[in-house]
Amino acid sequence: MKKYIGIAMLVLFVFTAFSMANTADATCSKEGYIIRVSTNPGSSVSYIYFRASGLSNVYFYGTTSDSKLIDAALNALTSRAYVLIYGNIASCPSSGSVGTVTYLAVSP
Repeated sequence: MKKYIGIAMLVLFVFTAFSMANTADATCSKEGYIIRVSTNPGSSVSYIYFRASGLSNVYFYGTTSDSKLIDAALNALTSRAYVLIYGNIASCPSSGSVGTVTYLAVSP
């Protein structure tokens, strides 16, 4: 039993270390559902709109020019998957912009 606890603690430590390395530039993290992705042909910036729950009137948005983030957001939108989004804004707002999206994780 102690062996399994030790392994679990090691996995938790490694996960924490890697997640901290990936989010070094992020200062705001929000979870929820993508409700809209707005892209404009010829523009370098796209908007990702999301809310904390399906029934909430409060929504957030972030900008990105990364095509992989846009594809992940579109996939999350069509599958109604739960997402974790990191933005580079100085402090997390209670609604509105989270700045530039730096990371997007889609939960199955």
